[in-house]
Amino acid sequence: MNIGYYATLGLNEPWAIHPEYAQGYLPILSALLKGEASANQTDNSAERLRNKSFFVSADADGFDDEDLNHDLTSAPEGSVAVLNLRGPIMKYSQFCGPIGTMDLAAELKKIDADSNFIGTLMIIESGGGQAFAIKVLTDQMDKRTKPLVVLGGNVVASAAYAIAVHADEIVIDHPRAVIGSIGTMNFIQNIQPALEKMGVEFHEIYATESVLKNNTYNQALKGNYSPIRKNSLDPLNKDFQEDVKAQRPGMSTNKTILQGETFMATVALELGMIDHLGDRDFALSRVRELAKQPKKNNSKTQPTNNMEHSFKNVLALAGISNPTESQMSLANAELTLAGITHIALVEESFMTEAAAVTTERDTLQTANTQLTTDLGAANTTIQTMTTAAATATARITELEGQVAAFGKNAGAVHNGKTGDDVQPDADNKDSAAVISNLSHNKAANEALGN
Repeated sequence: MNIGYYATLGLNEPWAIHPEYAQGYLPILSALLKGEASANQTDNSAERLRNKSFFVSADADGFDDEDLNHDLTSAPEGSVAVLNLRGPIMKYSQFCGPIGTMDLAAELKKIDADSNFIGTLMIIESGGGQAFAIKVLTDQMDKRTKPLVVLGGNVVASAAYAIAVHADEIVIDHPRAVIGSIGTMNFIQNIQPALEKMGVEFHEIYATESVLKNNTYNQALKGNYSPIRKNSLDPLNKDFQEDVKAQRPGMSTNKTILQGETFMATVALELGMIDHLGDRDFALSRVRELAKQPKKNNSKTQPTNNMEHSFKNVLALAGISNPTESQMSLANAELTLAGITHIALVEESFMTEAAAVTTERDTLQTANTQLTTDLGAANTTIQTMTTAAATATARITELEGQVAAFGKNAGAVHNGKTGDDVQPDADNKDSAAVISNLSHNKAANEALGN
């Protein structure tokens, strides 16, 4: 174990690291300083092997942990290289820990130049590390010409996320993984008092004109953090933020993202911080799928003019039959960012449903037109019948008047005259009496002896 690997956690160096992640290493540092732990107590061969690179051949369906080939020079045509970046991110490789970013960059350069490799899968599981360890790797990631997909583990935070955003796609293997922590910080542990108790004496001697040497660090030890924040942390943090925005143009504008907040992978997907949720085999399939697309040239050095960079979420839909709502939203966000606001991507099933709805609408419109015509004819019929009813009512009224008049003249006296000679009884006598006094009725009565 290289004690400096842990000891640097307490030195005056800016870090892009998730605080909880860093705190986990402080007990180790403390034990080393107190002499309670030894660098030789642990067999680290398994850890070193776990961080070695390997390849997956073209005919392999997925990962085979029982038979990993770490000799990249023996990779057959069509292979995918797998690089590991686990543990605290350091610029230089550690004998007992993770590979340094300088060595990873060198491996990536060889892979990109090897015609037997079609692309790279980089497995990242880290809460961050040295701020100065990031650029040496991301510079090489930007120079590559073959696809690179990051598969994130339980945590991809701070410096780890700063590296991940330079991949073509970010796949996270667990929905509750921790993503984000964009920001820089500095750990300063004043171990001098503890060492003084052990009998160590400290003497700081500066040249006459070196009045500002170590001033930033010494001010921080006294509790004045302004110089270190202004001169170191803020500039590095600004670079971090701008780089993330440039590499993830479709990312949400939620301000907490760039303020150091962390998110579960499901939320990070909705915010556009990552591209997919999936396992190792899925991530491997994405490398192979991207390798089928036209080769890119320095895609990351000109992000504003490179279609494959600007529309990587759109291109990621290739070969996916049932994209998620989040994937569609990210793809459409890229179109909007590019100024394409008059069209939007939708699922094919949506178009099928829309066509069915359109057909149903047209059928209903035809039926509605027919009903409107029928209603007009019915209204005309009603109007005709209403007019006929009014005419009939008037005729009935007229006939009722005539019937009334007939009833009133039913007792008229017949005096043997016809026509106008028949006059009504002026005295309005009882009808029976009038009938009895008629001449023929009287003659009949006399013949019958009445």
